[in-house]
Amino acid sequence: MITSVPPQDTPRRPPRTVRPDEVPRIGTPARRLPAPGETEEFWASVREGGTPLVSPDPLGSADHRAVTFLWRGTTATRAVQVLPNKIGDPRAPEGNLMERLPGTDLWHWSLRLRHDWRGTYDFHVDEGDGPEPGTDGYWQWLRTRRHHDPLNSRTLPRRWTGGPVSYAELPAAPG
Repeated sequence: MITSVPPQDTPRRPPRTVRPDEVPRIGTPARRLPAPGETEEFWASVREGGTPLVSPDPLGSADHRAVTFLWRGTTATRAVQVLPNKIGDPRAPEGNLMERLPGTDLWHWSLRLRHDWRGTYDFHVDEGDGPEPGTDGYWQWLRTRRHHDPLNSRTLPRRWTGGPVSYAELPAAPG
């Protein structure tokens, strides 16, 4: 029997893609967010259209889009972290925290991405049942609270567990 042996200089796994120096966050969501009292209509339209929300680039570039990830929290929700693959950096978790729209159950996180971006993402949700934010072990604990996006019908099976992982693709993503 002939077996092939890879050369000694062949890596055992693919090279790591360099993450951006800074997450390309923007202050302008991809769509107007609701005022307190308008959230039910907003969530109904989001359920119909899906997430993440995508709109033209706020800087006017045809090669970029504004992308807003959304999470519908509860009264117990203390924090929501979103980790888009190769964009969100798990080593700097505070940069991936979503903001809660005051007086609502809406958590949001917006960034500017190239119009050909495609990637998976997860939410990590603190529903008040773990350590206090800022204490030892909090970030490691939060990473165990993974959820796919219930407002996005696009999912793939997770590589190791088979559970769903959400993915998004912008208009010019390669076919």
